[in-house]
Amino acid sequence: MKFTERVAIVLFVIGFTLKSSQIQGGDIILVTSLASLCLLYFPLGFYSLKKPNLPHRFIIPSLLYGLALATMIVGLFFKLMILPGGEAWQVICAPLWLIFLGIILYKYLKTVDAKMYYKNILIKSTCLVLLNLILYIAPTKTMIELFYGKGTPASEQMKDYYHNQKKLNGDY
Repeated sequence: MKFTERVAIVLFVIGFTLKSSQIQGGDIILVTSLASLCLLYFPLGFYSLKKPNLPHRFIIPSLLYGLALATMIVGLFFKLMILPGGEAWQVICAPLWLIFLGIILYKYLKTVDAKMYYKNILIKSTCLVLLNLILYIAPTKTMIELFYGKGTPASEQMKDYYHNQKKLNGDY
């Protein structure tokens, strides 16, 4: 794991803690950390996922896995910021990532020369898939109460807004 990735993950944990503690600045830190991880994984996937001593044939898989990791992080972003479409991103990402996890696990078990490469991707993707599944299972109303407090005026406004958004989108 690269230094920049560690810093972004630590910022994510700090931002999530601040947001759930209802302390100012949590949203900004959360957005910054998730945007940094998206940028690190998608356009720089070949840098952050590929090790220097691996052959050039791993550049394309690194870019594809980086794109998939970035897509998963965008789903987390939408869900944590309680934006419309968060569940849709997670529904799109989940089957895609289950297929990717199967491919990565198969290649990890069959490949001899790049075991560490596939192991790193397997660890990162498993953690993101589990976090996404946990957040997908958590209802949005629970997330609103966690981030805005239970029974507060802001919480009630967010619940009304979310309820009205679902009505406008035809989800009811």
